[in-house]
Amino acid sequence: MRLFRRRKASAVKYVELFIERLGVRRPDLLVTKTGKFEISIIEGGSRKHTVSLHNAYSEFEELEDSLEFAVDRRVAAFIEQMEEDSLIDKMNPENILPIVRSHNYVQHLVSAYEDQSAECDLLFDEICHPFFQMFCHLQNDNMTLLTSTHLSAMNVVDPLELSIKNLRQKLPSAKSLPLRDTDDVYLIAAGGTFESSFLLDPDFWGRASGDVGNKILAIAPTRNTVWFSGTDTPKMRAYLSNAARHLLDEGPYPLAANLLTRSDGKWAVAAYDES
Repeated sequence: MRLFRRRKASAVKYVELFIERLGVRRPDLLVTKTGKFEISIIEGGSRKHTVSLHNAYSEFEELEDSLEFAVDRRVAAFIEQMEEDSLIDKMNPENILPIVRSHNYVQHLVSAYEDQSAECDLLFDEICHPFFQMFCHLQNDNMTLLTSTHLSAMNVVDPLELSIKNLRQKLPSAKSLPLRDTDDVYLIAAGGTFESSFLLDPDFWGRASGDVGNKILAIAPTRNTVWFSGTDTPKMRAYLSNAARHLLDEGPYPLAANLLTRSDGKWAVAAYDES
């Protein structure tokens, strides 16, 4: 008995079903066929896209997927890309801000990309373990973690310098205040959840050093909590370390309980002997 492989749908059927599915998924789009493998899409009444489906159809011919499954998968990917492109077009470099996240947070993101067999081009760099700097675009309370693709589209070369400049402009009242009922312990008051972002601002710590001295101990157990002191003694290290563990357990937006020290413009994890 001879087995015959199911004949694949014609290119015409593939393109027609693609147009139909796209129209159902995004009824705000005007989609027309302009060639054998080509469609024209008008978005928002003016923005026009010309899309070739030749490679998509060739891939479909090589696989055993049904026509409906193959088209639905391609349409979903296409819409996701359109929405990403639209978001990038609306991004403003003035809304790029620095953020601090934990090693676990970054590792979770990287693993999520790996699980989807996707390349992770998120921007992150270690400040000192386990604290990492990242960048976000903040507009109307909507935060988007930035990738190298975003920065390239916005023609941003030095995101750290730009983001710190934006941070100062958006939170001009950020300052250090004495922590109530303590001696020589201060907190950063900035508003929102960007207190930890000031770990990355050298000017802020230049002013703080003028107030408390050049040797700074600090904790950043949550995104909106930074305490610091210019008194480097075993007693102060114990106080800040214990406070960091308590705030990490009790507060929202956790980072890490590590004790930090700042010298020569850089952060490092400070040793603390609990004995």
